[in-house]
Amino acid sequence: MTNPDAVEPFANAGHEGYSDLNTVELDCARAIDGLGHRWVRNPSNGGYSIPLLEKGSSRRFYPDFIVWKDDLIYALDPKGAHLISTDAGLKLMSIRDERGKERVIVRLITEGTWKHDPIRQTGKGGYAVWRMNAAGKPRCTNHDSVEAAVKKALDL
Repeated sequence: MTNPDAVEPFANAGHEGYSDLNTVELDCARAIDGLGHRWVRNPSNGGYSIPLLEKGSSRRFYPDFIVWKDDLIYALDPKGAHLISTDAGLKLMSIRDERGKERVIVRLITEGTWKHDPIRQTGKGGYAVWRMNAAGKPRCTNHDSVEAAVKKALDL
């Protein structure tokens, strides 16, 4: 249930619009929509979930956004600075099919400038995109705008 007067419409979303987004989520949603890929806001209670291999605060991960690009599915999740150090190791992954081909790719987006070894914030401006490298370590790239960060999150 949403308040029709509070719904922000989107051109490429799977629904007409959304009203339950916080500021960072709304900025990410606008950036995703602007790239022209099909996407949805993933509800945290009953939406698409990914089982976690290690238990954190939950056994399942509900990414905020699901984006379809080419033959891949991207699970994008904006994260608060206070959560990234714990969530990066638990939730960053790629899910492969039985032949080893990537099918679902998880990316986290955090406000600020970050370093990944060890994970720590180094500045307030910009956005960081988090992914897991081949050795299973969280890595980030820093970007000046949310649009640049979302674009990077949707690149391999």
